[in-house]
Amino acid sequence: MPLLLKMTWQSMLRKPLRTILVMMTISFAFAIFGLADAIDNAFSGGRDLSQTKRLITNHKVSMTNTMPIHYGDQIAQLDGVTMVTHATWYGGYYQDERNPVTVFAVDAQKYIEIFDELVFADEQKSAFLSNISGAAVGRAMADQQGWQLGDRVQIHSNIWRTKHDTNVWDFEILAIFEGEDTNTETNLFLIHHDGFDETRSYGNYSAGWFSIKVEPSDTKEQLAIAAEIDALFANSESETKTATEQSFLESFSNQYADIGLVLKMVMGTVVATLLIVCASTITQSARERQRDFAVLQTMGFRVPWISTWIALESFFTVLIGAVLGIVMAMLFAGRLKVVFTELIPEVTIGFGDLAFGLMISAGVGLLAAILPMFELSNTPIVKTLSRR
Repeated sequence: MPLLLKMTWQSMLRKPLRTILVMMTISFAFAIFGLADAIDNAFSGGRDLSQTKRLITNHKVSMTNTMPIHYGDQIAQLDGVTMVTHATWYGGYYQDERNPVTVFAVDAQKYIEIFDELVFADEQKSAFLSNISGAAVGRAMADQQGWQLGDRVQIHSNIWRTKHDTNVWDFEILAIFEGEDTNTETNLFLIHHDGFDETRSYGNYSAGWFSIKVEPSDTKEQLAIAAEIDALFANSESETKTATEQSFLESFSNQYADIGLVLKMVMGTVVATLLIVCASTITQSARERQRDFAVLQTMGFRVPWISTWIALESFFTVLIGAVLGIVMAMLFAGRLKVVFTELIPEVTIGFGDLAFGLMISAGVGLLAAILPMFELSNTPIVKTLSRR
């Protein structure tokens, strides 16, 4: 076996430029494969919210339309509803429009109680709740922006303006909250709706959506409550659409799911083309050495041994390229998470994806060796040696 591995390595270096180019092409193909899978996972994956007992009510026409805040009081009177809170999309960015931040103006006390997966230190929680000019920032956002507790930051809005005709709000970071697990979204910036309402120039006493905590855990019972809520505001100026939180987020992500699918299909075509080209090159490299293999046969090396040599060379060439490509994909995925955090906040390549990629690389490597191995076992030595 040591001799076989040594010869495999030497044959890979027989034409180093070609070997390097093939590996680079394979690396590029698997980098594309890894990114496509990561992006598809980002669009289709996410936290399982099926057991959260929460409903979301938003305007029937569009998520961008607001509703009167007093809707929350009416919803709270319904049977099965235990708590209601509201929130409004701020449309924020920090310093530059290319640096968007997810800002919600919330009914802070109830919001924190309903979304109990957001974990606050007691002192920080008290400080945030007692100051309507303060803000609470998720750990992911604080780390990304380099913010610390006590920092004062100016957040611009693409939607709202203050009564002083500016789109800039000034906040002090009074709390930095964690998530109860790694799947909890902490790329958030929470501000008090009361303070926001006092200073915005229009849209006062309105909210973007209501988050409703309900008693039943059964989906059918939750949907019955959702129907009651929508019936409550039927034929009003601001009709509503209510769904379970899981359904709401799925419908929202489905707006981008087709993009992820198309992107994956296009990238898959590119990957397949590159791998076919590489497999063809590897096959040609082995066929060029048929005379060498025939000489080895005359020296006593058996066909199975030489076939194993051919297969190992092909396998290692593809495997090394695939590993480099997957490493590149992981690095690029981390960069995508930073750049496109608003659209695809969780861009990761899972263990299953890595294993699948390595299985593909092994398959391509072995397939590329099949034709030379077949020719080796079916072509007489004399005929092979007579070739020029």
